[in-house]
Amino acid sequence: MGRAPAKFSFLKDVKFVTKKTTVQKSPRDAFINALDKQISAVEALRDNEELPKGRKATRLWFKVDFAGNITTDLRYGSKTIALPGMTASQTINIGTGYDNLLAFYEKVRESAHSGEFDDILIKMSQEISKRLGR
Repeated sequence: MGRAPAKFSFLKDVKFVTKKTTVQKSPRDAFINALDKQISAVEALRDNEELPKGRKATRLWFKVDFAGNITTDLRYGSKTIALPGMTASQTINIGTGYDNLLAFYEKVRESAHSGEFDDILIKMSQEISKRLGR
């Protein structure tokens, strides 16, 4: 630490460090935040509202086929979460109706809050960080 000019004497006891561009959330918080966006999107579709477009758009985790059957994945970032008993080529069949999808997402949210996803999410977070060189 160098000697600060008299005008900025408060600087004499501090050290400058590189700024962090974002505050990192825990993997659990990031997953729950993303899940909440999915829940909001499903509620909007159920209520016949338009989804935001452009920068505010949410990438949907679910698909509805021509017969109204809904399938979904659970995602952490851009990666699909590999659930126990599920192969890479499988997805989760919800049935029909946005209310069923909402009920499923709410159960997932409860499980995430209780920490059931923590091991998977931490592992995925570490893999992403390693890939990005953090």
